[in-house]
Amino acid sequence: MFEFNSKILNYSVFSSFEFSNLQSDIIEHFLESVEDDVKQVIHTIKICHCEITDAPEVIINDYPNLETLDLQDNNLDNINFISKLPNSIKELYLGQNKISTVSDVFFNLKDLEVVDLSGCDIESLNFMVFKDNGKLLVLNVSHNKIESSESEEYLKNIKCVDFSYNKLTKYSNIPSLCLDFSYTNLSGYHWFNISAENQTVLIEKFYFSGNSRLKLRATNIKNDSLPLVIKFFNISNFQGDVSDLELENVKVRKYLSLKDSKKVILDKSTFDFKLLFFSEGTNATFDLSNCSIDDIPNNYFEEYNLGRLNLCYNNFPNLKENLFKNAYIVELDLCKSNIKDVDNNTFSGLHVHLLNLSKNKLQNLTFLKSIETVRFVDLSENNIKILTPNQFFNIKNLEVLELSNNEIISLEKNVFNNNLQVLKLNGNKISEIKNGTFYKLTNLRELYLDDNPIIFVDNNAFENLPILEVLSMATTEVYVLKPYAIKNVNSLKKVYFKATVSIWKILME
Repeated sequence: MFEFNSKILNYSVFSSFEFSNLQSDIIEHFLESVEDDVKQVIHTIKICHCEITDAPEVIINDYPNLETLDLQDNNLDNINFISKLPNSIKELYLGQNKISTVSDVFFNLKDLEVVDLSGCDIESLNFMVFKDNGKLLVLNVSHNKIESSESEEYLKNIKCVDFSYNKLTKYSNIPSLCLDFSYTNLSGYHWFNISAENQTVLIEKFYFSGNSRLKLRATNIKNDSLPLVIKFFNISNFQGDVSDLELENVKVRKYLSLKDSKKVILDKSTFDFKLLFFSEGTNATFDLSNCSIDDIPNNYFEEYNLGRLNLCYNNFPNLKENLFKNAYIVELDLCKSNIKDVDNNTFSGLHVHLLNLSKNKLQNLTFLKSIETVRFVDLSENNIKILTPNQFFNIKNLEVLELSNNEIISLEKNVFNNNLQVLKLNGNKISEIKNGTFYKLTNLRELYLDDNPIIFVDNNAFENLPILEVLSMATTEVYVLKPYAIKNVNSLKKVYFKATVSIWKILME
């Protein structure tokens, strides 16, 4: 059995006890053996995975300053002990138990801030049980069997409610900053703003993943529609059609996700997502990845203003003209969407910082001439075979170019613009590096040629790269390396070669 004789061990003052996979009588004996002055300073007790059926009586009687009680993953089938807990309790974690009823036992806990009842067997919930808990901020009742709730008005100060993975069919009127109704049976939600007649309703996070219909609106006491601003709005894996979204007077501040939804058809006459975003200044993310999108109409993203637009993992082989006309999108992701052809005017008028077209089936790159503002372009894992002279000259701000894992056979002169700082050509079929290949790339700092079948590197192949710091050919079998191949590249800090001894002798001469 345990004995406990001092509140200080190795000059550390105890403030918490944690128990796991122990018998209840052992836990109770230990808690009883603690000295009284130590019991006064214990703020947290965790008893998890111990198969207890009730809270140890010693906690109720001997730990007057307890603030956090964690009894998750045990065999509790009721919560009657809560009415006897010290009124100092602020956080209660009771998830993964056999609790089926939430009774009126919280009245003594005036400072209660967090209640976790997730993963239990609760079928209904009346919020009136929290009528005396004016400081309650977080309520987690996810992964239960709740079909309905009542008396939501008693949660006036609540900040976050998690109702995900329940069987809800209706719910309303919690002025919370964070709500999770993912994977429920809800068909809609309605906010009743009780604080002011014409005040904007602000929601920090709203999760509605895995459902099939959403009707969202906010009203005042006169039933007038109010502006509803949501900072993070997640309706990923939406099971219905886009036409099943009824979002009245809603704006998204930072993040909107329909990721993994399988019935997304981009048609402004059905639903215009642009109306959900502020016209400027929010830097919001719009995630439409893995949505089985097979077509994007002309001009669809015209005049969008976003921090990031994610269209990866879809299936639209052709990108039409003027898709992004006069749009401001910091990061545009179009990776792995089976893209084969891009119209020369697809990106005309687009202001973009990063363009990701990796893991597609592109061969022709003539569309790049219409992009002038981009700084980072990822074209890796495509079917690119030929790079023509002046291919990237029009992209005057381009700093990073990713062309790895294509089928490029040779490199000609004057392909790249002189603002380029990082060039990745690894994983292609390049067989030789000729003199002047990288001529005038005066800003290039990193050059990657790994995993190419290079058999010849000419004298002065890397000449006129005055600030080149990294040259990598680490997984490349070089058969002939001319003595002056890297002559006058005085700024090099790292050189990686998979080379034979004879090659290194040449370099040392």
